[in-house]
Amino acid sequence: MKEIVAYPGKFKMVLMAAGALMFVCLGLGFVIWQDETGFPLWVVVIASWVGIPFFGCCFLYACYRLIVPKPSVIVNHEGIFDNASAVSAGLVRWDEIADVVVYGFSGQRFLGVAPLDVEAFLRHQPAFKRWMMKANLGLGLPPVNIPQSTLAMNVDELLSRIQEYRQDYVGKGE
Repeated sequence: MKEIVAYPGKFKMVLMAAGALMFVCLGLGFVIWQDETGFPLWVVVIASWVGIPFFGCCFLYACYRLIVPKPSVIVNHEGIFDNASAVSAGLVRWDEIADVVVYGFSGQRFLGVAPLDVEAFLRHQPAFKRWMMKANLGLGLPPVNIPQSTLAMNVDELLSRIQEYRQDYVGKGE
């Protein structure tokens, strides 16, 4: 069986870029018309000093993914390679994986990958990614999450193909 490669949906990436740009413009609007908005100063500060850089980075990332198309997920004899977001886990080897599940959270669908030894897995992640993955764990979620919004393929279909691949080929060689 060939490796499974799932790319991001171009239309979804365009929507993400447009949404992020809209929030950047909203933050800029708060800064430019701060006196006319009637919002407390702390709201303007959060919208400008937090919102603009955060959504600006989201916009740049979405544009980058549109210009340089890379797979969001690759499943092969080594494991599952997550490249679905800016805080993706990278390669999670088959011998590190306890379970792969589909779940819903805040109205969105995700493919979650749960490592056998979470602490060992987290030690191999950069500090920011480790912090984000620990936040997921604090919410009762798997540390590795692949959002449906970053895939052209349905997460249920991807899970089914991963289970089939794992059952048929992992540990048996290719």
